[in-house]
Amino acid sequence: SYNTTYLVVLKYEFKTNTTTDDEVSLFIFSSGVPSSESVTPDIGPLGSGENDQNINAISLRQYSSSQNITIDGIRFGPSWQLDAPLPIELSSFTASIIKQHVKLRWTTESEIDNVGFEIVRSFEKEGNYQTIATYLNNPELKGQGNSSTRTTYSFIDVTVAPGNTYWYKLVDVDNNGNRTFHGPVSVTLKKGVHPISETFPDNFKLYANYPNPFNPSTTLRFDIPKLSSGVNHATLTIYNSLGEVVSVLHQGTIAPGSYEVIWDGTDSAGNLLPSGIYYARLQADFFLQTIKMVMLK
Repeated sequence: SYNTTYLVVLKYEFKTNTTTDDEVSLFIFSSGVPSSESVTPDIGPLGSGENDQNINAISLRQYSSSQNITIDGIRFGPSWQLDAPLPIELSSFTASIIKQHVKLRWTTESEIDNVGFEIVRSFEKEGNYQTIATYLNNPELKGQGNSSTRTTYSFIDVTVAPGNTYWYKLVDVDNNGNRTFHGPVSVTLKKGVHPISETFPDNFKLYANYPNPFNPSTTLRFDIPKLSSGVNHATLTIYNSLGEVVSVLHQGTIAPGSYEVIWDGTDSAGNLLPSGIYYARLQADFFLQTIKMVMLK
């Protein structure tokens, strides 16, 4: 059936050492894992015409249909132990945007020999994933060891930039160093200013950027009060040390509120700027404020 999760068990039986009588059988289950081997497989047993001593690879391929399948886990075992628990039972894994950072959140229902988690990230779903965080140096990623209670974890990725889509996978590591992958999940950060509060500030203000010095990006926060005229016009501009405009982060009308915007160290054409001193200037109605920023590489 479409949109259904199945458990597929492939059994390879080594018969004797003298003849090519090895057999392979296929079992398909749609609900639950049987505690003992089914008497009759869905396919087989079939003679492979082989007399192997071990198995080096298993190949999965389509037959005559163009539908897609997703494989979310592969396990190997020397006997029928399908009821043996996995290192962790994961019930959720999500990614969301929090103040132009990415918050990853996941929940385990149980854990067995779980040392901790790793976070890997890529710009593409099937791309090259790189480790960005590990339990070895992040206490919030340490596992519970053995636990039968629900545990919720979270991690905030601050090394992101607007205009990009990020893909994440969660990796759990057991006491033997075995790594199990979960996901991926994705999130897209849009460029531009983003409101961070629904309350109206009393005054215009441009806050110090953070971090400062920075590499490769920094966050700017500013306040726009509610004026009697009802319309606010604001411009947030980045200048280099020569006083030249290198980027305009916002220009035009803007509603009252508090805002954040990430500057990724590029000019208006998207070119990465050299390290040095830069200035951010907020100009709105009769207000003007400038702050100093330092980009290091």
